[in-house]
Amino acid sequence: MEKKKETTKAVKKTSATKSDEEKKVTTENVFDKPTKNKFYYSFSMRVILNIMLIAVLIYALVYFSIMSFSITKRQYINYTENSDIDYKIYLKDNSFYEEDYLGKGMAYVASLIDKIHINYEYKFNADKESNLYVSYVVKAKLIIASQSNSNVFFEKEYDLTEEISEDIDNTFGYSINKKDIVIDYDYYNQLANDFKSHYAVNTSSRLEVTLYVNERSKKENTYSLLNNNKATLIIPLSEQEINISFDNKNVNIEKQLISNSAIIVKNKQYAIISGILFTLVIVSIILLAQKLSLTNTGKSKYDRYVNRLLRGYDRLIINIKNKPDISGYNVIEVEKFEELIDVRDNVSQPINYYIITPHQKCEFFVINDINIYVYVIKASDFNGETLNEKDSTK
Repeated sequence: MEKKKETTKAVKKTSATKSDEEKKVTTENVFDKPTKNKFYYSFSMRVILNIMLIAVLIYALVYFSIMSFSITKRQYINYTENSDIDYKIYLKDNSFYEEDYLGKGMAYVASLIDKIHINYEYKFNADKESNLYVSYVVKAKLIIASQSNSNVFFEKEYDLTEEISEDIDNTFGYSINKKDIVIDYDYYNQLANDFKSHYAVNTSSRLEVTLYVNERSKKENTYSLLNNNKATLIIPLSEQEINISFDNKNVNIEKQLISNSAIIVKNKQYAIISGILFTLVIVSIILLAQKLSLTNTGKSKYDRYVNRLLRGYDRLIINIKNKPDISGYNVIEVEKFEELIDVRDNVSQPINYYIITPHQKCEFFVINDINIYVYVIKASDFNGETLNEKDSTK
């Protein structure tokens, strides 16, 4: 009897026009109205918003990826390497030649040779823009071998220039010119003659003067290149007459490379933004997939809580499929499920369970005369402190 009197007092308070409880009473349909949040978004709406967010992130990711990366397709690259060696034979004073020097392609009397001046020219050309590291140096190598050239008795290398390194960027070709490399013929010829006379062996000696060119492509190059080229002038020694020859057959040819597909970074800042956006897209997709998975399997906090109420109070709860017409009723929203149980005990009416949105929103309510006492549960309530309140019903 006392509990019924308390319930009657609660009902009277709801009819007062300016009482504190009036704030909890409304004639609106609470099945469509959120109770905890100012705005309520249905599960479908939240899924749509998440998908829209992912779509915006993907669009931004594509944009910044296009701005920061470029993809090179598989293609053929043709390039040529050409070298030319020119030299002048400067003569000692003599009664036969009026000129100070003789040009290339002649036979020369060894005893008349004073100095040899050598000019090297090397050219690289490709049908694609190149980014290369290039280094080059000129060296001389004294070789004293057996007369048949099958065995080498002595060999020594001399640096004629310092090694030079250059960065060649965004160009279809480049050239190297090394001029006036001076060879003291008498010096090297005397070394070869001294060896031959001192050891009394028949020798075949020569001086190889070589331009070494090393090419290596940079990371940003459109194709991979690694070349070690050389152009050599061969000067015989320990001979009465000499014929100078060349060895650059491996240089003056056309070559071809195949460039594989590659991703090149054009803008590092945009590339970093692309990486961040890619991470956000993956995380958003994973979170959305988890949310859908929990909804489909009924393993979310919301489902676990509702199922716990249904199991724990099975004898007090009636599942209904149709939403009742509540127009004309006073709707009183309670804060906890225990309060709804108190109402049920006082008015001796069953607790009705109605699903508004599967796995997202439902209501438990008790109807008594013109009053409806409602306990609303939403999945969104489980994102904050409300979860602790609901867990208190364990």
